[in-house]
Amino acid sequence: MSLPEPPPFTSISIPDMTNTSLNELLADERYIDVFTFDIMEEYNDNVPEGYVISQSPRANTSIMLPPTGEKIRIHLVVSVGLE
Repeated sequence: MSLPEPPPFTSISIPDMTNTSLNELLADERYIDVFTFDIMEEYNDNVPEGYVISQSPRANTSIMLPPTGEKIRIHLVVSVGLE
């Protein structure tokens, strides 16, 4: 008796989302079909309101896509502008 083939996994490189408008990310089907976003907001003097300050996992991190179609969770910190 042989073991069944393991489900296929595909890897994806996480894109750099920093300095991108959150509205652009949420409207881009390439992103919303693959990622789910956890969004935190914070004041920032250098990044315009509504733009991504940081992300986790970081850009260019290779992540395995689950065969179940589950989306990859990305944590974003978004600027609310000057305090």
